[in-house]
Amino acid sequence: EKVNTSNLVAAGHDNFDMIFMMLMGIRTATGKFANLPARDLTAADFDQKWDGDFLKGGSPDTPAHGNNDFRFRDFSPLVFRQIRERFGVMTEDYLLSLTSEYVLVEMFTNSKSGSFFFYSADYRFILKTCTKREAAFLIAALPQYHAHLMQHRYTLLCRFFGLHRVHLPGMASGK
Repeated sequence: EKVNTSNLVAAGHDNFDMIFMMLMGIRTATGKFANLPARDLTAADFDQKWDGDFLKGGSPDTPAHGNNDFRFRDFSPLVFRQIRERFGVMTEDYLLSLTSEYVLVEMFTNSKSGSFFFYSADYRFILKTCTKREAAFLIAALPQYHAHLMQHRYTLLCRFFGLHRVHLPGMASGK
């Protein structure tokens, strides 16, 4: 008997609202930083955060949408842009893969961490939920991780192309 290992996350799915918010935030933030001129990164770039308030009616920085208001945070956007570019992932392809339809494929796992995993609709990228502790570890290691990736194109290390958070008003902490 065949066991289903994935499920389409579309309207009506338990995780659809979270996924929609995450993808809308990724599309907005990635697009915002895509056209900045390439330059050498500074220490401040590793600490940079972009916060967007996604109100139903939209704002000067964010589009209108039919979901609940939420806040989105993009961590170290220029650092992750440079990592994506280093491995030939152009912004247009990245956004098309992740956000062309606002649909992901949920991957069923028995993850020890309790994380959820999602494939982009074309299966090119994986999104993984993480704890604040995991996110803090990645941010702390980011300068060394970035340097390693820039020096070793054929590394076997996993390639992280972004770190983001969705926060709903009234929640104690964001995802």
